[in-house]
Amino acid sequence: MSNDPKLELRAIKTNRALSEETLYFSAKLFVDGKLAATVANRGTGGCNTYSWVSKETEARVNAWANQQDLEFKFECLDQIIDKLLSSAEVAARLRRLCRKETLFRLRNDKQGAWRVVKKPYDDTLRLKIEEHAKGTLECIANVDIDAAVKFC
Repeated sequence: MSNDPKLELRAIKTNRALSEETLYFSAKLFVDGKLAATVANRGTGGCNTYSWVSKETEARVNAWANQQDLEFKFECLDQIIDKLLSSAEVAARLRRLCRKETLFRLRNDKQGAWRVVKKPYDDTLRLKIEEHAKGTLECIANVDIDAAVKFC
């Protein structure tokens, strides 16, 4: 069993108008399903600020973050938070699109590319897509947004 913490951002608020060099945001950081910290960045190019609920959780999460294979070997948790923010933005965009359209991918489609049916998703449409795809269906975004984010 893995001892790696499961990180999740909730209550994300961003403001592009106040973002200069970095994204201006605030969010609640949950670790293993429990509130661990509030995290924020004022958008001026500096590091994220964290208000931790406990020193133990802070130490555990930072120790884990510092062991991850990341682009840079400094501000490791900030890099992980940036990835979580990006994934949350993509998921929100996909959810908006999926309200009125059906998005799906076939094997060998380019990264980030989606095929679009301009109809709301339902089981009848799913069957048509599966029939059309002939075993090459990779993902229907409307069915699993989290899985769909990985293709963006």
